[in-house]
Amino acid sequence: MLQRFIDAFTKEANQTGIDRLEFYIKECQGQTVQVYKQEVERISLSDETLVFIEGEYEGYKGSTFVESIGSARISEHLNVIRQIAQHNKEPFKPRPTFTAQARTKGIVHELPSIEKVTEWLKQGEQRAYGFDKRVDNVGVSSHTTHREKVTLLGAQGDRLEDTVQFDRVRMSLVARDGAAVQSAFESRLGTSIDQETLLSLADQAAEKVVSQLEASPVKTGQYAIILQNSLVCDLILAFVPGLYADRAQKKMSVLANKVGQTITSSLFSLVEDPHLPSGIVTRSFDDEGTPTQGKAIIEAGRLTTLLHNLETARAFKVQSTGNGFKSLYREQPAVSPTNLYVPSGTYTLPEMMKEMRSGLLITDCDGISAGANSVSGDFSLIAKGYLVENGAIQRAVNQITIGGNYYEMLNNVSVVGSEYATGGSSGGFIQAPSLLVNQLFVSGT
Repeated sequence: MLQRFIDAFTKEANQTGIDRLEFYIKECQGQTVQVYKQEVERISLSDETLVFIEGEYEGYKGSTFVESIGSARISEHLNVIRQIAQHNKEPFKPRPTFTAQARTKGIVHELPSIEKVTEWLKQGEQRAYGFDKRVDNVGVSSHTTHREKVTLLGAQGDRLEDTVQFDRVRMSLVARDGAAVQSAFESRLGTSIDQETLLSLADQAAEKVVSQLEASPVKTGQYAIILQNSLVCDLILAFVPGLYADRAQKKMSVLANKVGQTITSSLFSLVEDPHLPSGIVTRSFDDEGTPTQGKAIIEAGRLTTLLHNLETARAFKVQSTGNGFKSLYREQPAVSPTNLYVPSGTYTLPEMMKEMRSGLLITDCDGISAGANSVSGDFSLIAKGYLVENGAIQRAVNQITIGGNYYEMLNNVSVVGSEYATGGSSGGFIQAPSLLVNQLFVSGT
């Protein structure tokens, strides 16, 4: 059906004076299963083909988007292209001939059966309840599968295809002991999530929520801090827009003029690898047809590059870094990453606590989207975790706030852990270890 639509659209466009068509096609499949108290609460299925089309009419660029190719009226879409071209008067500039070579072929993993996923989720829920009688409620237990194929068709007949695929499991728990009530949320992300991973998630979520029942604040002051790997992922994703050249172009990043300068500790590096084996944004080309490339964005503390699409590359007079991606299929490409990772160190978490001796292990922060300013790098976040004394966990900590500047914090990194966590979405994936920060301000009692 898709190829018939493309052929029919191209033929009718050429008959009405619209030439040099370029197609951006996203074919998506998705499935979410959610269980509550051993019953299937929700099943969500999606299967859609989304098409964005640009073409030349009387020397100007027009565009349209199609959400249902089966019922699309081609003549109406061609009229939209003509109207936009005549109204905007933007000269048509064809994309360069694609030079990228796709590494992936088709969807590697089929959607898992609903019956199998449902059974996994029921077992995970039972596992959480069985961990401790104080686990009072498993509010969310869900498994999501996402598969998408991206196709670019150029005006010269060139074609590129790539795939993105991932599974995500989520679980939220509430523990209760008398008047004490605590909640926890855990998730896992990967190219494929199996039963073992889901059950491990249930164990970790239950252990965390129960351990927080006797939590209390610490005194206000400066503390050595270990940021747990999953939190490091969340923080990097919150501040990574500061590395986007379009943000720098709009003066919305403190890193605008700092390429080549040291911005973090020499122990910290941030690398992009579009073919990272564990990554979910495994792309050979971006949404502009530019080949993606592995690169050290921050290398031993030095900012080596911003992330560019074609537009920002022209403005900065550099080459695109292959980071021109659409947030929505019908929009123009902005800037975003593929797979990011922080090179690991050699310290396990227990070894990091021994190295720190006394301080705080921070495991979770609430309100990161509101409390982290990606423009300035400043943050103030409600946090919870554990008090560490003599290299071992002493008790749980909550109702505290950590605050400072993200880049100053990274400049105080003294130890990089060896154990990875992952996070993100199809708009950017991150794999990171825990980090020991020498000093960070904590507001408590």
